[in-house]
Amino acid sequence: LTSREEIMALLQLDELVDLIVPRGSNAFVSTVQENTRIPVLGHADGVCHLYVDQRANIDMAVAVALDAKTQYPAACNAIETLLVHRRVARQFLPPAI
Repeated sequence: LTSREEIMALLQLDELVDLIVPRGSNAFVSTVQENTRIPVLGHADGVCHLYVDQRANIDMAVAVALDAKTQYPAACNAIETLLVHRRVARQFLPPAI
C-alpha cells in the first residue's frame, strides 16, 4: 500500500483482515488505530537500543550504530539509546562521534 486512500480502504475490511501491524511514525500508527475496528498491533513510540559489548568488532559496531541512527532518523526503528561497554568505550566512541 502506498497511498492514504489505499490504507483507509484496507482499514474498512474488518470482515477479511484479522490483524493490522502498521510500521511508521507515531502519528501513522495512531491514525490506523483510530480508523479501524480491526485489531491493531501497534506502538506509540519506538524505544530502540544498541549495546556494544566488549567483544564487539569495533569497526562493525561503529558502522551499525551510525547506520541505525543516520540512515533515516525518523524511522520507528532508529536507535535512541547507545550503550557501550566501558572496556571498549575509548576505542568505539571517537569514530562513532
